Amino acid sequence: MKTFLLSTILILSIYALGYAGISISGPSTVCPYQEYTFEIDVSFILGQCGSTQWTIKNSNGAIVASGFGDTITYAFPSPDKEVYSIRASASGGLGCFNWYGVTKYVTTVYPKPRIIGPGKLCAGGTGVFTPTVNATGICFHHKIDWKVPAGWGQSISSSGQLILTVPSSAQNKYYILSARVWYNDRNEFGDYQNKSIWIGKPATIVAIPNGVPAIQAPLFSWVNINAASTGASTYNWWVNNSSALSLISNNGTIATIECMETGRYYVYVNSANSCGTSTNMQIPIDVTTGGGGLFSGGKGGGQYRMANETDLESEIASSELEVEVDNSLIYPNPANDEITVLIKNSNNEVPASIYLVDLKGQVVLTKTVSESETTLNVSDFDDGIYFVRIKNEYGIIIKKLIIQN
Repeated sequence: MKTFLLSTILILSIYALGYAGISISGPSTVCPYQEYTFEIDVSFILGQCGSTQWTIKNSNGAIVASGFGDTITYAFPSPDKEVYSIRASASGGLGCFNWYGVTKYVTTVYPKPRIIGPGKLCAGGTGVFTPTVNATGICFHHKIDWKVPAGWGQSISSSGQLILTVPSSAQNKYYILSARVWYNDRNEFGDYQNKSIWIGKPATIVAIPNGVPAIQAPLFSWVNINAASTGASTYNWWVNNSSALSLISNNGTIATIECMETGRYYVYVNSANSCGTSTNMQIPIDVTTGGGGLFSGGKGGGQYRMANETDLESEIASSELEVEVDNSLIYPNPANDEITVLIKNSNNEVPASIYLVDLKGQVVLTKTVSESETTLNVSDFDDGIYFVRIKNEYGIIIKKLIIQN
């Protein structure tokens, strides 16, 4: 009994140490009805297996082919996107048993043309388009059938490329170019594959918010406006009053507008490509003092709280409005003659712009400074509550100032 056990352990140990593996090499994507060759490799360090056996099953699990040997040559008779499994196992010889094997999955794919070429053309212009086929193997005759928009000129180059000429009367809109290939095994053309081509200058811009009714924005808030224009390559933004509205950033389809004075103002945007420029779109913005809220912005982030007139009167005993964390100082406060503004934010960035704004949202004093400390003469202003607004590259700071002459 001991001798039998020792012999069994010895044989299994030799097998475990000697068996290196089995693999199947060949394509994973094939064309229907075309022959392909797969190689079966079985490696055994201490010897060699006697033979290999293989089977091919379709997606329903039925065996469609089988045999012995290290090479499989087979044509897969199936429709598009059929999945086959090839199973190979080693048998005979020291250490080789039928249950050791490997499975490889193969998918049949009819190639479809993909049209490579420009997605935008100008009226009266030309474009070159190339059909490519994404598949392993050649399942079709190199015969391409093109379908072009009515009235367009076309010719085929010596390399098989399509050269299109767009009529000068073509409208600004999308047109469809189509291509299909001839399948030898089916003796017919496949389905058309389409490519959309925009012709001419960009379409009229659609903005969000759309400006009807006008955007309602509190004073000192930042407003994001999104624009979309079919066929556009670039976007151009501007404002009608640079002292009331500031274009903080323009990231193509998105513009960030800062509201600095109360009133109705306008943001404008158009789009362009190599064929021309779209019509200008006008977006009205109504800037008001009402409507408290929390607003964010600036290169370095930060937030400040916006208050309406009622909020301010209820806080008249306070020397400062709640703002972003900041060490900037305004003194004296209340003031009757002159104030000192000491800019001590975390970035310590100058130059900066300083605005004095009354409760109606009107900017009554503006000063640009290049030093961290400056003075402002406020003796000519009526008694009341004002905002001191400090703006630099990294954001905005709001302080409340009381003038008492």
